[in-house]
Amino acid sequence: MSFLFQKKVAVFVDGDFWHGRHHANWLPAMSEFWREKMAGNILRDKRNCRKLRTLGWKTIRIWESDAYDNLSKQVGRIEEKLKNT
Repeated sequence: MSFLFQKKVAVFVDGDFWHGRHHANWLPAMSEFWREKMAGNILRDKRNCRKLRTLGWKTIRIWESDAYDNLSKQVGRIEEKLKNT
């Protein structure tokens, strides 16, 4: 278990909708509430990654649909990051 913490790699698997993948494509169909909510989620995600990086962590963001489409590729990304950290 301590191996994981020594590497300092944080992996986020983000839902496409909730974390704003292709956000611009959805804007015309969204109410103002959802536009603000999604923009806030995107900003929070960027802020959290920035904070982690300042603490020496590497971050990987995986989109939900990418995990469904090709999970082994995403696992490979994680393995590569761990190997190079």
